[in-house]
Amino acid sequence: MKGHFSGDCSIQMTWERPRYLEDLIPEEDRRRWNITTKTRIIHTPLTATTNLEAVAKNEIHPSMTYSIENQDKKIRAFMEKNLIKRHSKQVDNMREITQWCLQRGMRVEFTKEIVATN
Repeated sequence: MKGHFSGDCSIQMTWERPRYLEDLIPEEDRRRWNITTKTRIIHTPLTATTNLEAVAKNEIHPSMTYSIENQDKKIRAFMEKNLIKRHSKQVDNMREITQWCLQRGMRVEFTKEIVATN
């Protein structure tokens, strides 16, 4: 076998994970056949043992990243705004957000508290 994994590639490419089946059809063909539907792609269900961070890192372009401060209050506010099911533990909420993002072709980065400087 020749080559390498896409996650190990040093070539900088702009790529977005397809969100709809129609994204897999070349633009020229979509116009020609007047394809305007948006059929959401349902990705393989994630399990408790799935390494979500590795999936996101290898499959989703960095430009498709939500950045959330790693504070329970900020995490819950993001979940409320996006109608994501909340749990009592912060770690469960972080996992829920990560799954929610992956299902939408996005990834999430939990950052340290941002300190304002004057």
